[in-house]
Amino acid sequence: MILLLSSLSLAATHQVSSSLSVDQAVALAASGDEIRVPAGEWPANADATGKSLSFVGEDGAILTSTSGETSLWASSGSMDIDGLRFEGAGRALSMGNGTLSLNQVVIDGGRGDWGGQIYVEYATLNISESTFQGGTAEDFGGSIFALSSVMDIQGSTFDENTAGNHGGAIAMAFSSELTLADTEFVVNESSANGGAIYLSGSSADLGNASFSGNAIYDGYGGAVYLIESTVTGDGVQFTDNEATYGYGGAIYGETNVGLTLENCTFDGNNAYRNAGQIGMYYAYGPLSLTNCTVTGGNSAQGHGGGIFTYVWVDLSLIDTVVSGNTSRYHGGGVYQYYYGSTTIQNSEISSNKSKDYSGGGAYLYYIWTGSSITIQDSVIANNKAKLEGGGLWMRYADKLDLNRVDLIDNSGEEGLYGGGLFMSGTQTASLHEMRMAGNTATYGGGFYATATSVAADWSNVLVQENLARIGGGGCFVNSELLTTTNMSFLGNQAFDSGSALCLYETHGEFTNLLFAGNLGAAAIHAEDTDSGFYSTFKYSAFVDNEVGHLGGELLAEELAETGNLTDLDAGVMGWSPDGDWANDRIVLSPTSPLIDAGDPALLDGDGTRSDIGHHGGPTDILEDADGDGWDTRYDCDDTDASVNPDATEIWYDGVDSDCRGDSDLDQDGDGEITMEFGGNDCDDTDPNVIECLDTDTDTGTDGPGDSEDPGNCGGCGGGLGGGLWVLGLMALMRRRDAY
Repeated sequence: MILLLSSLSLAATHQVSSSLSVDQAVALAASGDEIRVPAGEWPANADATGKSLSFVGEDGAILTSTSGETSLWASSGSMDIDGLRFEGAGRALSMGNGTLSLNQVVIDGGRGDWGGQIYVEYATLNISESTFQGGTAEDFGGSIFALSSVMDIQGSTFDENTAGNHGGAIAMAFSSELTLADTEFVVNESSANGGAIYLSGSSADLGNASFSGNAIYDGYGGAVYLIESTVTGDGVQFTDNEATYGYGGAIYGETNVGLTLENCTFDGNNAYRNAGQIGMYYAYGPLSLTNCTVTGGNSAQGHGGGIFTYVWVDLSLIDTVVSGNTSRYHGGGVYQYYYGSTTIQNSEISSNKSKDYSGGGAYLYYIWTGSSITIQDSVIANNKAKLEGGGLWMRYADKLDLNRVDLIDNSGEEGLYGGGLFMSGTQTASLHEMRMAGNTATYGGGFYATATSVAADWSNVLVQENLARIGGGGCFVNSELLTTTNMSFLGNQAFDSGSALCLYETHGEFTNLLFAGNLGAAAIHAEDTDSGFYSTFKYSAFVDNEVGHLGGELLAEELAETGNLTDLDAGVMGWSPDGDWANDRIVLSPTSPLIDAGDPALLDGDGTRSDIGHHGGPTDILEDADGDGWDTRYDCDDTDASVNPDATEIWYDGVDSDCRGDSDLDQDGDGEITMEFGGNDCDDTDPNVIECLDTDTDTGTDGPGDSEDPGNCGGCGGGLGGGLWVLGLMALMRRRDAY
């Protein structure tokens, strides 16, 4: 205690004045002293080596430097600086083998070769609530260069700093560490790599930092570049950063790197070449995004409008949205090439576009034994590619597993193969609990599968209202060994062959499948004799397919295979073949003949004989989330216990309470909407009153009040009338006749 009091009593305060310069005050000061700087401009080029000093600036206090000099510097010791402003043509601060702490400091301007404003080596740098603007480095770190140092930066701003080579704001090397919190990087630039931050052999926790408007000219990483480094972050934001003629609009890493981010935002970042927003090259490490959004990126002349990975990258997207990105070449949303694996879970890849090539949503290309692609509980929607794979393009994965994935409204604009999905050369391919709807291509509107060389196993897949301009409206398959169970092909269309399914050099076993309402060509078409001979269909149902059930090398005798059903009322509720899949919630009526009509060797989840169609079989997941006693095979809204096949229908409330799939505005089921809601049915409790016809009682010609004409209400109300309404009614009745 005596020693402590003695040291405190020895601490001195030195007041800079016209008679005591900054340099003189530092020279006079001993460790523990405080140097106070009053308002005004004070030139400084002071050496504080070996001392522990505090600097306090009063309002308006400015330290200035001249070119080639540093205002305050030390090769050991510590400096604690509070409230000072630094200006001038030289560097503001330098520290080696010590600690430099800044609080509420402003550094405006400054120039150096490495570190335009601050240079630290083998040091600790702590920064809070400070601003760094207009710094220039001839080589590395427009504001700060750190060598083998530890930095903690909180609540600060880096604005319009520039580096001739790397790290417009900060450059770090040789095992340096950076931690950021509540810090902004705005409009920093470098000519080569890292518009805001450059990391070499270092690590950074970006925390919840924000990066906006940063840029590189012709290099990598519009905001952040890393080599042999790791980056983490929670809440980080990248907006409108740019690689003007380079790669990676927001962030780019290469050679032994890892990037792990949570709750992050990438929006509107752009690159001229590959990696519109995020890029990883020969990483030998992970690119992991959890609960992130990657939106509005562009790769003007390259691959991967949103995300780009190249060789030995393990990509993980969890609870993440990749949307609205564009590439010139492959992979509008995501591009992954060679080795590594892909995991996408609870995520959305939507509205991305490959302008000239393939993989509008994602392009995934592997040549590696052990590589895998796993996509679960995700949505792939509204993506476009000029050529193949509007939604997903995948080739040469050792293992492919798509589970509970929606592939919807994707398209190959001019394209060849696979509107929703293109896959080729996979060793094993498992598709389970999926929906493919509203996709478009030339061949394989829903999906196109070729050269799956070992085993393909598809089950509980709904293939609905997809379109092929030539063949395979639902899907086009070329597979050596294909096993499918419990799938439904509903309302798909092809203009030449196979409105539901087109087979080429395929050996397939098709069990418990439903083909209904497919248009434009025979539902199933075999292109070659092998496909016709080696493909078998059993315990499947064929209903109301417009141009017949089988075509090509498939013989009508196939329909006589064990357990097949043809041309019956299938009892499929909640589906209307109107070209709009989104208004459907497809379930079986409790009296459907498809129930317990599947392969008796296969049981449903409740232990009964399997049903036909995508709701059925041992792999179907039976859920009753609302606890009303009806599982998802029959319950058209499993979030509402008042909606199920046993419920009493409440008419005109907009809810199909009893899951019958009929109009809520047509109580008597005569095909006419009640007049109260714009239809022509003036008595919606009597099916014999079909519509309001004006018929003359005296002449038998059309006129009001003819009581002899059945179905006449004695005068017309609102709604559609005349020939247009009759045509509309006929079209409606044709649609209703599908089941």
